[in-house]
Amino acid sequence: MTADTYPAPKVPLNAANELDLDQLGSRNLVTHVYFPGIEAAKGGFIYPNWRGCTPAGDAVDNANNAWPINDTLGPEGLPIEFPNALLKSLDQGWVFYSYSVRLPGGPMPGPDDESRRLFFYVGVRATADSHLPVPQIRQSHGLKLDGDRNVVPTNGVTVSVPPYIAMTIGDKVTLRWRGFTATGTPRPLNPVWTVTEADVGHPLTRLVGRTEVMLLENGRLELSYSIAYAGGGVDSVSAQQNLTIVAPTEQYLPIPTIDRHGGGSLDPDLFPEGITVRITLYPGARSGDVVTLYIGVAADIRAHVSVRIDPSTIDSGVLTFHLDHAWLMSNNGKSAELSYQYARAGQSLSGTPLPLLIRKPLDLPPPEIANTTQEPGDEPEERMMDAGVTTAGSHASVPASAVIGENDSVHLHWGKPGEPGHVAIPVAADRKTFTIPKNAIATHMGAGEGARARLSVYYRVVPSGEPAENYQDSTFVYLKIKPFPQNRFPTIQCELAQGTGGRLSLSLVTDSRGARFNLAQWSYMHEGQILNIKVVNKDHYLLKDYEVKEADVGIVNTSWLSKEFLVSQVGVGGKFKVSVTVSFDGGQTFLPFNDSPELTLIQ
Repeated sequence: MTADTYPAPKVPLNAANELDLDQLGSRNLVTHVYFPGIEAAKGGFIYPNWRGCTPAGDAVDNANNAWPINDTLGPEGLPIEFPNALLKSLDQGWVFYSYSVRLPGGPMPGPDDESRRLFFYVGVRATADSHLPVPQIRQSHGLKLDGDRNVVPTNGVTVSVPPYIAMTIGDKVTLRWRGFTATGTPRPLNPVWTVTEADVGHPLTRLVGRTEVMLLENGRLELSYSIAYAGGGVDSVSAQQNLTIVAPTEQYLPIPTIDRHGGGSLDPDLFPEGITVRITLYPGARSGDVVTLYIGVAADIRAHVSVRIDPSTIDSGVLTFHLDHAWLMSNNGKSAELSYQYARAGQSLSGTPLPLLIRKPLDLPPPEIANTTQEPGDEPEERMMDAGVTTAGSHASVPASAVIGENDSVHLHWGKPGEPGHVAIPVAADRKTFTIPKNAIATHMGAGEGARARLSVYYRVVPSGEPAENYQDSTFVYLKIKPFPQNRFPTIQCELAQGTGGRLSLSLVTDSRGARFNLAQWSYMHEGQILNIKVVNKDHYLLKDYEVKEADVGIVNTSWLSKEFLVSQVGVGGKFKVSVTVSFDGGQTFLPFNDSPELTLIQ
């Protein structure tokens, strides 16, 4: 015969397919086997096939026993008993149960003669409503908590208990922290919360010191809580969560998101109704799971809200939390971290934290720049600097009305990033002033004159803890920089013509390099500037596109005009002058110096 002939055995189970051990008590389990024609099979035998498994995976089997089909047969079938101890050893485990039949005078049954199998659970399972939810540890993940001293936060780990419907002022909630070291030594803690008016409806949060966690490294932790109600009644005990004190290995759940927020700092004024934090539902979510949103501000991490998942959450695939505008305003200017964790007995996973800077836009008035004035017709944001009075450099400052965090990054931008001559100047130790080097001024001499655009000057603030792209710029100052006066630049001189009344004698040009011309150092002289020295109205250079070196700064520049040029291009009786131009901006523009005195070439 086949399994179609032999239906599954009958076991007294509840609606959840569970064998209720509390209802069974100390009695043996009585099951029944019935199949069509069993009355005619008296004298035969039933061979039960009981395959049990404990929660730890251990086999607890009962097979190869023969039960005679005899006068104990009743309307439900043949009663077959299993010892109570067998059932108690399988508490919270499960069973596959079937049988085979040997008819009177028939052969022993073979593997193909098995009945249909019955699967059931042993012991009533904790459901979402049968126990209070498990407590949670913010720093845990995948039922693991890292006890490494380099990982455990300085102030300890955050333990939270979700709110419960009967929560009342004066309730005593006792955390049952049963830690065991790697060698099995117990280290219990039983801190107690007394529920206050502010606690009602919110998760309870407390810290367990880092030493307590580190002592359990490579050990384990049994975590639950009990509630003694202020109004009396029976104490409640939560489901228990078991954790190992080792580093988590599972991948973290996705990062939460904030509706209508694209990243960077969050302006509370843009969210007058508060913000909605959205979490994509994790795989395997069940009704009754508890999801807790944690908020960390500085070193303080608290469970902000806990919710229990219901079928609507599962159907929608998302879970949302609300943080009101008052909370945003109370944390304006602070860096926060939003994270979440879901848990049920035997399962817990954490999400990737979302860093969040809560900050209203900074009010950053324009920088105050020394040595500047306004000229007639200037707009309010326009100013003028005279390079003739800033030969030692200048300075700027952040206005006293600007509010900048003490750890914010602040730089003065002299020009726009990417443009020639741009300089980013860090703020001084006083957090208010900037030193503008003289070369930065020289680079932009002539800005705002003629067709040249004015120089944009402003300071940029990057809030502490934010990436560089989350900067905010002050109001700009548009600066005109009058060039250093030409008549104050040095005049190039011919060394052999000094004191001659403007005459250069060929007979005195005995150096193979020719006649020597000297140019004294000039204001704003700096390496990288480009120097040209040439004969006026002649395409002949004593120096062409010469880049000033660091060693040149502070000394007299020497150049030479060859004797061959004097003879062939000027000639005896001819007159000539030498001109000088310098570029302070890398060759974009050139400022002229005074020409040399006119010289007459004589024999």
